[in-house]
Amino acid sequence: MSIAICTITINLSDLAAESAGELLIRVLSAKLLRIRSFQIIVPGGDSHSMPWSIDFGFKPSEKLPSMLTAEREAKGGRYTTLANRDQYPGCSALCSEVVAKTKLMRREASDYRQRNFTDEIMWKLWGESCVYSQSTSGLVEGNWYLREKLYYCEDREPLLTILCSMSTEPRPALLVHFNIFSHAWSFFDSRFDVSAKGFEKKCDLTTERRNAENVATALGEFVFTFPQATLEWLIEREHSPDLSGFIPEELQKRFGLPAQPKRVKDTPGFNQDAKDTDLTSR
Repeated sequence: MSIAICTITINLSDLAAESAGELLIRVLSAKLLRIRSFQIIVPGGDSHSMPWSIDFGFKPSEKLPSMLTAEREAKGGRYTTLANRDQYPGCSALCSEVVAKTKLMRREASDYRQRNFTDEIMWKLWGESCVYSQSTSGLVEGNWYLREKLYYCEDREPLLTILCSMSTEPRPALLVHFNIFSHAWSFFDSRFDVSAKGFEKKCDLTTERRNAENVATALGEFVFTFPQATLEWLIEREHSPDLSGFIPEELQKRFGLPAQPKRVKDTPGFNQDAKDTDLTSR
């Protein structure tokens, strides 16, 4: 059975792409994704994995083992988390290291730039994703997890991976793909009901709503920093079940309809944020 994927695409143009990429790291680290694996890629050229990456030493096409050395089980085996967080750089150190290496690789890729008329460079990253779940006492709590066990294929996949493309030629642009493999946002569990010939539908969607709000809030905080940029967003789904849950609804509240380019300052979420800020300052 094929693994289900939900991809959120955020396309921003007319902005300083590299500084926007750094801001993306900072916003994600605070709200949605603590980066534990980072690879810098020059399309058609070199790639470089940060030596502190949790999957350092594995090729991009190589399947990861069911448990990495740095992982331990959490939440009854449904998720994994880090055994020791101290060995990973904080957000500021990570940004400095990644930005410096990216600039160096961009300079070294001048031949590719001349052949293809673009200076595109890519970041591929994943790590601990923030997801909310109900505790035994019924409280909704946020925790940080690396991978989720998908019961229908007995495999472990990262909850979220990100592919970020930045270029300044022929037009400044930042293209970000958020690839969701987890059922934390979905209306469906990863258990396949053979008798019903479908995935089990969840009864209580309280935490799924909270998780969707968290994704949309993080993306909104990042996007609204660039009011003059042009935004286009969309969601794509591959295979069953649908992993998007309430995410499309929450993103549309903030960004308007998908697949319709617009200035960030013209989105409903930006205007509402401006109104709220204005009321608070009075």
